[in-house]
Amino acid sequence: MAKSDRIEEALAKARQGDLSKARTVSRELGKVPPGHPGLMELAVAAHGMGDLLLALKFLDRAAVSGSIDALYGRGVLLGALDRLDEARAALRKCLERAPDHEAALTNLGGLEQMAGDPEAAERCYREVLRLSPDAALALHNLAGLCLAQGRQEEAEEFARRAHGLRPGPDTALRLAAILGETGRHAEAADMLRPVIDSYPGDGRLWRAAGHAANTLGRKSEALAAFRNAQGLDPEDYEASRMVAILSEG
Repeated sequence: MAKSDRIEEALAKARQGDLSKARTVSRELGKVPPGHPGLMELAVAAHGMGDLLLALKFLDRAAVSGSIDALYGRGVLLGALDRLDEARAALRKCLERAPDHEAALTNLGGLEQMAGDPEAAERCYREVLRLSPDAALALHNLAGLCLAQGRQEEAEEFARRAHGLRPGPDTALRLAAILGETGRHAEAADMLRPVIDSYPGDGRLWRAAGHAANTLGRKSEALAAFRNAQGLDPEDYEASRMVAILSEG
């Protein structure tokens, strides 16, 4: 059977949730043209079914062609596998071919932070913002980076912009943390309230609201918030600890 036919067979099986043929093909990838479009689809299928190493094999072969999508995918996947140096190298190679690849820049920024190079991370995020000033994830990440460095005014500016663009739990929690760092717990509590209304199943929001209320001396409100977090996750140690403390008081 021709290799292209084998890939089509592997794709057909993968679309049915069966990776057995894909694993067979992966053992002879040196015979597959690196530009074969089926390689990317098999990588996506394997990733979707949780076989990251198999997905990486297909991406490795596809990347030989210089495919930007394959190079970017390799970087993301290697990061997920905690192979951080390889992930950074893959994303840099992607950026050599596509310097304005915003997702690659954003992901590389995150990896640079994890590697302990905040200056390199900030360069990545600021380049994203040069390309797209309303890139919410880059703003969110840059807010966290500034907060970690004690640059609270900058952190708040970036966090507010991110939350305005993407008013979800993650951006709300970052902004609440920044407000808390500067003692504005009432403002944090007010900001969290509408987000909790929209995402009542996120225990992190209830915990943050509980800590803000507790700091403000609103014990009954804090206790209710921590109980909600505990109800969502009985193994939430922090929520359980605060319920015990506040129940005794």
